[in-house]
Amino acid sequence: MLYSTKVSSTSKGLVVEDGYHQPSMASSGLDFTGSIAVLPLGIMGDGTQGVRVTKHSSGSSSFSYNVPDGMAGKGHTKNPFFFEGSCTLLDAEGEWCLENGHIHVWLDGCSNPNEREFRGKVLTYLLKDSRSVELTMSHLTLWGGTLSLSQSHVVLDNVHLLYPSSSQRALDQVGLTPATSGFKSLRMSESIIAWDDSTSPLSDFGANAYLSGNLFTRNGYGLGESAAVTGAGDGMVFEHNTVDLFNSFAGITPGKFATVAYNLVSNQMPECDGAGIHVHIKPQNGILIYRNWAHDMTGKAFRFDRVNSATAKWGENGTVVGNVQLRTGMSMFKGDKHIVANNLCLDVIGNSAPALATSLRGKKSGDKFVPCLNVMMFDPSKSWAIHGENAHTVVRDNAADSMFNVSGKLPGIHSGNVVGESIRPMLRDADAFDFRPVKGSAIATIGPYPVSKSAYWSPGSDGNSQRRDACRSDTVHQAQSFYDDVRRHVLHDVRIIV
Repeated sequence: MLYSTKVSSTSKGLVVEDGYHQPSMASSGLDFTGSIAVLPLGIMGDGTQGVRVTKHSSGSSSFSYNVPDGMAGKGHTKNPFFFEGSCTLLDAEGEWCLENGHIHVWLDGCSNPNEREFRGKVLTYLLKDSRSVELTMSHLTLWGGTLSLSQSHVVLDNVHLLYPSSSQRALDQVGLTPATSGFKSLRMSESIIAWDDSTSPLSDFGANAYLSGNLFTRNGYGLGESAAVTGAGDGMVFEHNTVDLFNSFAGITPGKFATVAYNLVSNQMPECDGAGIHVHIKPQNGILIYRNWAHDMTGKAFRFDRVNSATAKWGENGTVVGNVQLRTGMSMFKGDKHIVANNLCLDVIGNSAPALATSLRGKKSGDKFVPCLNVMMFDPSKSWAIHGENAHTVVRDNAADSMFNVSGKLPGIHSGNVVGESIRPMLRDADAFDFRPVKGSAIATIGPYPVSKSAYWSPGSDGNSQRRDACRSDTVHQAQSFYDDVRRHVLHDVRIIV
């Protein structure tokens, strides 16, 4: 991946390379004029697409491109990007390109293409229907195409969607990658979506969706908004899923009144301004983020977002309880009237490297302080800070190497937190993902495993936490009822459900 700087402009169609990453565009010796640059346009990558490079010269650290319709002025300018669509870029096994009607391919071990069988994508949609129908698909593998069933009530049970959405950049085509359409309703269990190249594998489906026990892996290699779900309808339950190996801004960006519980989000690259579970302003109201793990990511782990402006609106009434983050960027919660409780945060990173100041103690001069847990409060050093932010947020019983503070004052209504010293020695074996506290340690009664004899839960599609019968039509209502009880326990300061 290459990285742009803030000097870049999505209005002018200009990208300026940062010069810190190698190999760089300038050092490549290539002229990228006429090739395709894949840029994370739009809001949080929702307009990610290939654009035509109109001006570049060998050795230059900048290029110009044709701005797609509707994308002028939209998009982050300090972000990763890369090039495709030219045979001059073919330099590694597994790559291929099209030139003058001929396919050029570099096979594994330089094997003879005449001795290999090739398959290629020939359809965008394997199933397309605009009628309102009820459709159940079970124990199927769909390869090289996706679904367009915007008015249908869909059940996916043990369905593997492999390479469902693919760009045509290798065929020298620019623009957005066609994606799976939304559904009127969706119940999805024990299924896999892998190698999806759209901005989000699933988006814009109806209310009360239920997704459980699924694996979302190797999606969004060309960046994009989410590696799993974006913009679901109200009341979605997203539980016991694994989101792994992705380049998107976020693992999941849930909709309003969602429950995101017992999920594993891990192995995200490259550096970008997102989070494993990224919640925009309106969906923060009523959301529950409960007992998830996030590890080995360059982005943030869990996030309630708002615009960095002193006049911006913020979100309220989100609940974040019992989550674990390890070797990720910080967790950041903007807004107010949230509950942030019983979370565990250790080994935070900053800019893809271990943060030097993971502890409030022993900070070296010149170290960049990256707090593990950041419940944003008014900070006079930031031009976009807002008086009263998180003044009414409850921050209790969290265990974190460090927490954002202003002049030693912790944010919100805070109690029972253990911060400012290394949490790792207080855990049984963090490297083996055993996050239970050592008996008698300072965190023995707080964090996501507050009772030493409590059942050890693990998240994700391969986790040991108890599942629901996803085939039952009332499953989503059972799940919503259970998590409503969790919300009530947390709201009334009762020990979280074990």
